[in-house]
Amino acid sequence: MVKLNFSSEDKLLLYCSRLSIDDFIDLKIREILNECLDWNYILECSIRQRVSPLFYWNLRKISNGSVVPDEVMKSLEKIYYSNLARNILFYDELSKILTAFKKAGIDTIVLKGALLAEEIYKNVGLRLMSDIDL
Repeated sequence: MVKLNFSSEDKLLLYCSRLSIDDFIDLKIREILNECLDWNYILECSIRQRVSPLFYWNLRKISNGSVVPDEVMKSLEKIYYSNLARNILFYDELSKILTAFKKAGIDTIVLKGALLAEEIYKNVGLRLMSDIDL
């Protein structure tokens, strides 16, 4: 069995980039937050891996922002709310399209990001989307 050696920063990203956090993972996150971390690396990786909104959401709940540098939390918060606003616009347009298709008798299935954001994430701000697939 191969054992992977992740940095504390990578572990934090992995632990906070999930939809549900159980008590064990919560404890692991809190332990990591007590370490000296490279927050610039964490922020850059969360952006590159496209998990910033979900990472922010969970990090905010667990840390209350107390151990995370203010500028990092502000950057993550800005990413989250920008994504939420963009996704709300996507869903507004999607609603118009689906209404028009229904009136025209066109059966439509929403796929990928838009479906996942509502059905799996339960918060349209947590899933990054760049388009809507039908």
